[in-house]
Amino acid sequence: MGLSVGVGALCFAFGPSTYYAPVQHVSFSLVTKHLPAKDDVLTLSTPPTRPPRTSLPLEIVLAILESSYYDSDTLEVDRSLLAACSLVSREWSTAAQRLLFHEITLRSQAGYESFLAALHGPKGNTLSDAIVRLRVIIDNNQPAGVSEDMLANAVALCPRLFELDLSIYGFRQIRYGVPPSQRLANDACAFKESTLAILAAGPTISSLKFNNWTDTHDFLPQLLGAWPLLESLSIGGSAPRQVPTTASPTMLRSLHMNFQHAVSADYMEWLLPESVDKIRSIAFAQDPSFRMFKHVLNHHGETLESISLPDCTYDQASVIRLCPNLRQITVEGFQATPTTFRNPAGSLEHIALGIGKSTPVQAVIDAVKSAPHLRAVTAHVAKDYQHSLLPVLQFACASRGIELRFAQDVHQFRKMIRGDSIATSSYPHEKTYTNIYAMRR
Repeated sequence: MGLSVGVGALCFAFGPSTYYAPVQHVSFSLVTKHLPAKDDVLTLSTPPTRPPRTSLPLEIVLAILESSYYDSDTLEVDRSLLAACSLVSREWSTAAQRLLFHEITLRSQAGYESFLAALHGPKGNTLSDAIVRLRVIIDNNQPAGVSEDMLANAVALCPRLFELDLSIYGFRQIRYGVPPSQRLANDACAFKESTLAILAAGPTISSLKFNNWTDTHDFLPQLLGAWPLLESLSIGGSAPRQVPTTASPTMLRSLHMNFQHAVSADYMEWLLPESVDKIRSIAFAQDPSFRMFKHVLNHHGETLESISLPDCTYDQASVIRLCPNLRQITVEGFQATPTTFRNPAGSLEHIALGIGKSTPVQAVIDAVKSAPHLRAVTAHVAKDYQHSLLPVLQFACASRGIELRFAQDVHQFRKMIRGDSIATSSYPHEKTYTNIYAMRR
């Protein structure tokens, strides 16, 4: 036959019976007539092994995480980013968890139990040593809330605690047979002696933020007795009705007040004894009475370096001029008299203000041109408002090398102004991760 296929026989089946011829020989030749060049030869071999994984040095990992600790817009801890970084690797997990534990918030019993479980785990010592800020909310209306015993135990577990942020809400009930203004009560019991003993024996905190939303006003004197060496105090909530009879703190360097109603000059005299000249910064979130404001500046104006007011009247500005060492002035609202920003002593380093239709921007421009030590101006502009003198202010700051910072809203403005509660040698105070190292001393 003219066709050769290398097979001994071919069989075709037509019908019910099929015959299969035995296969004698089958061969396929893979030899080609053309040998490829050496570079064209495809070599099939075992794939190369993956090189060993190299880890970044721990110092670099920490530098990456610390630089991302605060969200640049809100100046809050970027917890979502740190939580994601903790899933990268074992090395990143340890570093990220340590940063996450710098600030802890306890709102409920379940959160407190999770907190205890973490500190009693294999990384307990590392995590407890990292805590510098602790926020605790005691709400007597919450069935499974945080108790004062939990507060005391949590504080005792944080050996390097720098700042305690404590809010207390009383048990709400309606009283009958009393004037309408006194009908809604927020009752709460003062701290037990055992609780105060644990707090006093624990870490020596430097900063206390305390908001009392109860009708019991024994809490603050009790806490100040437990920590007599406090340097920074921020208090708010229900205004105290009477002056405490116990001794007041003697080491306060910074005071921030945000009561619902103005407190008396007698209360300020108790809070800031005349014999102590350590106070450097005082801030009022609510407009103080002129009598009280004048009393404070008459006795402490020589040492004050920073004053913050919601607005500034002509009378208040005239009293502010009694502060020869003033280095920072803050007017959070849009109402201020032009004399507010005049500083004959030339000591101002930072001006912070809200800019609206009634703001004397020209007075700020004059201060920028004349203040020899001015370093920065921080402003938050009223929504949908553009002051005609803003370009002039920007040019004046740029020509003198003064930093002009704008806040997106009042919340960011407050964080930019207050910074961290640590002593610094210049203004404005910053909120940076570097301050965490100072807090851990």
